[in-house]
Amino acid sequence: MRIILLRHGPDLRSDCGESTLSWQGREKVAQTARQLQELSLTKIDVAFFSSARRAAETLEVVAGYLNIDRSIPTPRLLPSASPLEIDTLLNSSLVTKEDRVCLIVGHEPQISDRVLRWCGLPDNSERDPSVSPWTLSRGECLILSASRSNGELQIDRRYIQFVGRNRSLPIQQQLKKAGVF
Repeated sequence: MRIILLRHGPDLRSDCGESTLSWQGREKVAQTARQLQELSLTKIDVAFFSSARRAAETLEVVAGYLNIDRSIPTPRLLPSASPLEIDTLLNSSLVTKEDRVCLIVGHEPQISDRVLRWCGLPDNSERDPSVSPWTLSRGECLILSASRSNGELQIDRRYIQFVGRNRSLPIQQQLKKAGVF
């Protein structure tokens, strides 16, 4: 199974509390989607996205470049949700086959905290406060390879790829560069 974790694109704050993607945000997400195309990730079996407007708009931009079979909005990906909610979605009946490609459009710190845990590292809340937290930039994503063992999701730490600014940098180098270890 391939898992694509995408942080929503850069947004504009509005007076009503719900933010929308900026023009630059739409362009950055489109660039990331084009990079996914270049990596032959053109078909998404299921996409879960935060019910926040900026995440839905991010998915709309991605859908202009990639074929998405099903898209499902969920409050499990709102900024206040636990990083473990990502596992709940990935363990749902919609993504049980090993050949599935799943896209998750969400927020920080939920995405980075989950990735850090999958890598066996403390999440950002447990790190030394003098060290800057590691997070994905808006509009960038990670591609992970996963399998199931005894019903549990297993992430292959050797294959985690960034798409965006440092698109081919392995996770270990990216985290080291960010001061995580």
